[in-house]
Amino acid sequence: MARKLPRPARGKVFLNPSQGVLLIASNLPRTPEGKLYEMWVIPKTGKPVAAGLFQSNTDGSAMHVRPGAVDVQATGAIAVTVEDQAGVDQPTTTPLIVAPVESSPR
Repeated sequence: MARKLPRPARGKVFLNPSQGVLLIASNLPRTPEGKLYEMWVIPKTGKPVAAGLFQSNTDGSAMHVRPGAVDVQATGAIAVTVEDQAGVDQPTTTPLIVAPVESSPR
C-alpha cells in the first residue's frame, strides 16, 4: 500500500496599502511546544520584517492579519517560518510558505 505524503503548506496573501496584510493558509500542522508560526514581510531590498506570530487550527488552517500600512511596491514576498514562541528579529528556519508579491507599475 502506498503511503500518503503530507500535503505541502499553502497560503494566499492579500495586501492592502492602507490596511495591511492578510494571510490565509492551509496544511500547516500544529507547531511543536515552544514554537509558533511567524509571518514576514520581505522587501525587494533589505531584511525581512517580522509581521506577527500565530498558530494553526487543528485542521491545519490559519488566518493571520498584520494591520497597518504596507508599501506594496517595495514588498517582494510574504513568508511564514516556524520560530520560538517569543518571536525573532530575523527568520531562523526555511520558510514553509513564500508568496511572491506582484505589484503593478504605477
